[in-house]
Amino acid sequence: MKTVKILIVALALSAGLAGCMVSVDPPPRSVVVVRDPYAPVRTVSASVNLRTCPSTSCAVIMTLRKGDNVRVIGRDGSWVNVVVIGPETEGWMSSNYLFW
Repeated sequence: MKTVKILIVALALSAGLAGCMVSVDPPPRSVVVVRDPYAPVRTVSASVNLRTCPSTSCAVIMTLRKGDNVRVIGRDGSWVNVVVIGPETEGWMSSNYLFW
């Protein structure tokens, strides 16, 4: 008998709560890029082009000057993927133009 009472209470509660359910859409997905704050910072040793990919045939994003600081976030052979400190612009440059 106790089981029947529990079942009746459970059914009554679920029936009463079914009309109270609210559907909430999930928030829109967005891409969040997190830069590694501990990636090494290097100084540019001479003027060099910052490019969209690791090749001299890629488009130039901007020209870095001697003394500019960059955060090294990746490598591809003699090319380094960097984020320019200040404008936070990401691109590729030759590692030959960095003070290591």
